[in-house]
Parts: sequence; structure tokens; C-alpha cells
Amino acid sequence: MARPKYEKIAETLKKDILNNVFTPDSRLPKITELAARFNVSYVTMSNAIRHLTDMGYITTVQGSGIFVNLTLPKTYTDEIIYLAPIEGDLYSRCFRAVQDALDDYGCSLTIGISNDRLYSIFEKNEKKAFEILKKYSEKSMIIDGTRHFPFSLLKKINPSGRNIFFFMHCDCNEDEFPEAVKIIPDFYKIGQLAAKKLHKKGIEKLFLLSYEELSPEKNRFAGNPAFTYEKLILDGMKDYAEKNSLCTVTILRGGNYHIDEIEQLVPYHSKKCGFMAIGDNRAHILYRYARQQDIRINQDWHIIGLGKTSWCDIMEPQLESFSFDEISMMRRLTSEIINKNNSKYILWQPKI
Repeated sequence: MARPKYEKIAETLKKDILNNVFTPDSRLPKITELAARFNVSYVTMSNAIRHLTDMGYITTVQGSGIFVNLTLPKTYTDEIIYLAPIEGDLYSRCFRAVQDALDDYGCSLTIGISNDRLYSIFEKNEKKAFEILKKYSEKSMIIDGTRHFPFSLLKKINPSGRNIFFFMHCDCNEDEFPEAVKIIPDFYKIGQLAAKKLHKKGIEKLFLLSYEELSPEKNRFAGNPAFTYEKLILDGMKDYAEKNSLCTVTILRGGNYHIDEIEQLVPYHSKKCGFMAIGDNRAHILYRYARQQDIRINQDWHIIGLGKTSWCDIMEPQLESFSFDEISMMRRLTSEIINKNNSKYILWQPKI
């Protein structure tokens, strides 16, 4: 992921400040002069100045100029381990985005074993998995997603959750890992908003299409089934449906290419149905199935997705989808890390 030009310029100016090329309380050249120095437009240079201001290195005084702050931000030199849900390009891009944000503070970010692989090791050799996680726990950890994660090991190693930053998903309640920072989308609200939006379209039947079965016995491996994000979305949908006298929510399960309980859809080919599809692939399965059965999307069936990506923009550009402002979430995550915060539970509000 290439960094914007203005960020690179801000980084160069930051180094100049740290190396006393520009000393505290000194005035920087005018924006026009800086733009000429870096051979960029006035707008790009203004963005660089704004970025450097956001980082806490300079202040613009109206009518007087741009000044280096007397007190500069603390640099964060600790190593942080980043654990992605699975291996792959999508999560390596997320890692690079967090890394770029932390680079401004001189922070070392190291990508660790994926949660998926860690759990595979845990199933075969618990001692080996324990040793891996214990070594990681000597540093601060970003745990991005917890679909497959050995919570039981983490509770043995670090039951308080201090210096752990759960990002995007955390399949445990607020009382578990009390000193951890959890930056989590408000999945319950997503369920409510999805049901409300589909209700306004006059639907007769509500469905939730998920990755896996939502039951305490089969849902997840090591977390708390009551707090998985699918379960929270389902609870939000069910509560809205109950309060508004709608039909109960039917759960479907789908892989990457098909819906397991396809026969449940047959009675509703000609009905006005609403679907909350968790993940782009699942939404795409519904589109493909509807086309095969001559079902009209956005007339007979209405579909809302979760986590829209560039792939889905190409395949299904009309899909309404809940998304999270991941850049803002990453900035907030960076702030929590740099300030060495603990004991925070931050619910991020969704947008559609």
C-alpha cells in the first residue's frame, strides 16, 4: 500500500524537527516555500502540514505562521506483534495500513502467526501453541479478529489482557480481559439497523446468511459463543423483529460457493425477502442463486452485506453493505497504543 505523498513529506519534516533542523518554537517556512522545496502543489503541502499538526509536531498561528511545538510527542519504541485472523493479501494490507500509521511514531510492528494457524497448532500440540503465544505476550499485541483463537491459552498467560489490543472482533464479553483495549464495531446495532432497513422495504421474511451455524456447540472453537459477532448481529435483528411484530429470523449457512440449507429458500422464491449476508462472498452467492431462479433483486429480494470490499464493488456494485471506517479505526487504534492505554471498550458505529 503506497503512502500518500503528503504523508511522506510530513515524515521528512518530522525528521527535520527531531534532528533540530527546526528547533522547538521556531517558525517553519511558508507553505508556498515548502511546496517549492518538495516540488508539490499547494494543496499537497497543506495536507502535509495538517498531517504534521495532527501528529502534534507543529501549530499554525493565524497571521503569524507555522511553529514547531515546544513539547513534542513521545516516540514509542516498543515492539508490537500483529496477529491477523488468517493469512492472505487482505489482512497483509490491513497490517501495512497499521504499520504506516505507527511508522510516524517510530514503532516497530511485526506480523506474527495467523490466528487460524495458531489454533491449528493448538489442536495438535497445546504446549507448542502455549509457547508461541507466551513469547508474543512478552510484547504488546494487536489481535485482529478472533474467529479461530485459543482464548483458553491467552487466559492462562495474560488473564488481565494488559497491553493487548483487540481490533475488529473480540468474541468475549466486557468482563473478560478487563485491562485490554477493545475497538469493536457495534454488531448488535448493525443487526437492528439491517432489520429496520429491510422492514421499510416491505419484506415478508427475514434471513441471516452466516459463515457457520450459530449454536453454542458448533459456533467458534475457543471463544464465548454468546459474544461472536454473528450472534450479536442475530440478536439485533431478532430484537427489532420482535418489537415490530415481524416474522422470526431464519438462519442460513453458506461457504464461499453455496448455501448449505438451500431448500429453506425454495418456498420464498416469489416472496418479498430480506437478507443480512455476513461477508461479501455470501452476498454474491445470494445474487447468483437469485439469477438462476429468476428472482428479482431489489424487488423480490433485498440484500444487505457486511464488510464491502473492492471485489464486491466490481461484482455487485448495487449491494448495500455495512462498512466500517477502517482508516479512522486504525488511527484510534494507533492513538490507544501510543498513549499506552488499557481498560477500554470502544464500540464503533457502523455506516451503510
